[in-house]
Amino acid sequence: MGYVLLDDLQAGMVLGDDLFTEKGQFVLAKGVELEERHLQALRRFGILEVDIVGTSQSELDGGELDPVLIEESVRFQQARFSLNDRDHEVVSEVFELACEQTARRLQSGWKPAVANLPETLGEDLDWSNKPTSEDLVRGKVKLASLPDVYSKIVEALNVPGCAANHLAEIVSKDSSISVRLLKLVNSAFYSLTSKVDSISRAITLLGTRELLSLALGISIVRLFRTIPTELIDMEAFWKHSIRTGLFAQQLARRKGLEETEMFFVGGLLHDIGRLVMLVEIPEFYARALVTAQREGLAIYQAERQELAYDHGQIGRMLGELWRLSRTLSQMIGWHHKPQGDRFSEETCIVHLADFMAHALGAETNLASSISPFNPRAWEVIDLPTNILAPASQHVERHFIDISRTFLADD
Repeated sequence: MGYVLLDDLQAGMVLGDDLFTEKGQFVLAKGVELEERHLQALRRFGILEVDIVGTSQSELDGGELDPVLIEESVRFQQARFSLNDRDHEVVSEVFELACEQTARRLQSGWKPAVANLPETLGEDLDWSNKPTSEDLVRGKVKLASLPDVYSKIVEALNVPGCAANHLAEIVSKDSSISVRLLKLVNSAFYSLTSKVDSISRAITLLGTRELLSLALGISIVRLFRTIPTELIDMEAFWKHSIRTGLFAQQLARRKGLEETEMFFVGGLLHDIGRLVMLVEIPEFYARALVTAQREGLAIYQAERQELAYDHGQIGRMLGELWRLSRTLSQMIGWHHKPQGDRFSEETCIVHLADFMAHALGAETNLASSISPFNPRAWEVIDLPTNILAPASQHVERHFIDISRTFLADD
């Protein structure tokens, strides 16, 4: 018996346990043989996965793994998890998932990329003239204004009684955002029963705040996507960010929270401060990267050691400059240190999402070690650990389509 994702369920499969919705509503009893009408009902109830007798999602996806590759994967992940307490239930579960995920990638021919790090510590830099965090965000940054369409959406939402048609008219004037929004809404990730062919219909189904969140995410990815830097692979950066957003949205959905698109955007933008630092102070930032590698620190710890501020702080300040919601700015600002936001549920979710995205993703990180997970965040999130495996399967299932939507050329 093991969980199987909704999209892979077939008539004839037998339920291995009683099935309930996320709100505790009984749906089907253990032992029921699924019929086509059951599968349609599960979609209506928003069921994500179910326990099935005699199979599991892993078996459906890839079958047996080569023991040699499993051992290689374990060694690889042991080094990456060196900053974490693997006795903690969440870290232990994610470690096991990461080992299996890596082994499957190795079996398909994948090889981990090597981070492109500088060889020197930048001893010739004038550290007395190092820019402050305020210098970065309010002074030199040339990318601190959002596209006009986002500002117009915000203005419209602040007018009482703003109609969906008016918002649709604003969004439709930007063809790139319009196309991406419709692709997202029609993707399997939203599991809508019929195709959405207009922005006004998308707004009706998702809601205005959700539209604003998605438009914001699309705008910022487009704004920052092609910035030049020798220290990071921009495609890998955004893929990690998208994966973090998908994990955050998955966790929020499983908590039964509203406006889950906000969590997606919080994950999508959590590292935006890192881009500012890479663009504006690349030589100083290079030293922080090397320090992280040589001293076995998380990147944000090395940033604070070398620069006296970290990318979360820069991201929060940028969010405030853009007049993002306080919740979104806090998600970005404290994603490595959720205690700084007094362990708010939203920030804790993005903290865990970032941890899982680093552990389970295939993207090249700027440092080999995964930043430490704060156990208190899991107490705040308060979900069973057995949701982590199906959540990761859902993210992988939709990751490619969502990435293509965000990263496609205009």
